Amino acid sequence: THTDNSDHILIGAAGATVDGFTVERGGDLHFNLAQDGVISAFGAGLYVAEAGADAMRLANCTFRYNNVYNDDGTTRPNTGYGGAIFATNSALEIASCIFEGNSAQQKGGALYLVNPDGAASYDVSISNCVFRSANATRKGSGQMGGGGIWASAGKLAVKDSQFIYCRGGINDLVYGNGGAIYLVPGGDGSDLATVEDSVFTYNQCGSGQGGAIYAGRDMLVEGCTFSQNRCHTRARGGAIFVAAGATADIRRCDFGANSAYQNAHFYTWGMDGNFEQGQGGAIAAEGTVSAKNCVFAGNYSAAEDSRELLSFTTLSPE
Repeated sequence: THTDNSDHILIGAAGATVDGFTVERGGDLHFNLAQDGVISAFGAGLYVAEAGADAMRLANCTFRYNNVYNDDGTTRPNTGYGGAIFATNSALEIASCIFEGNSAQQKGGALYLVNPDGAASYDVSISNCVFRSANATRKGSGQMGGGGIWASAGKLAVKDSQFIYCRGGINDLVYGNGGAIYLVPGGDGSDLATVEDSVFTYNQCGSGQGGAIYAGRDMLVEGCTFSQNRCHTRARGGAIFVAAGATADIRRCDFGANSAYQNAHFYTWGMDGNFEQGQGGAIAAEGTVSAKNCVFAGNYSAAEDSRELLSFTTLSPE
């Protein structure tokens, strides 16, 4: 049971280093108003706040099975953020770490990174990391999702990392955007997110947009591979969705067998009729997209009841 586990296994600090540890089975489920100051749950593995620009460093660590969601059947607020790590107003360097099976109720199954609007921005770098085995958000509405990372914090830079089977929303009808990464506006409003030389495979969002990445702010994606990512129900952008007002610069990326498909019984209820066939098997955009030197093969959008006619597991080398 997680109900008697530590709310936060680690409390972060500016300039601290944690190297070579496994942090597991934290469970911030107490919603202790006196202790936490708010009725919420966050950062079961690591909680770091107001550490500023002197980055805390995490290296060669594994964060697994840390949960900030209610799993004991009682009624509690649905405000779980950052299953493994919750960081606000804090610079972070995360290198050669593994995130596995972490869960949050609403935002950031593994990582939740935030700066208040208009505040000074702090850099967060993630390199040579693996997010795998169902890092997930479980339910919610609005700006919910980010099975791997939910970020409005500073100049986020992701490099040489893998995102494998992360989920924004635990099933097809649960709302959640960005199966692997959800980028929302935040910080000082001018921050660029970069994602380089990384692999996104089998990531999914439920009733949402962006099977792998939801871009609510400007981003550069370069040298990445997107394969067999999916979005469901309000299906737009099997691999990437770019929101209105955001710009995505996509370079030297491969998109193969990604899909956006509408859940058939959902659209027969007369809801979201504009999206009933799915939109943008690889990329859908309300904002601006520039794609250069990219390969697109075998991506599709379709209704749920026609997807068995289409293959998203076999991709020809041609």
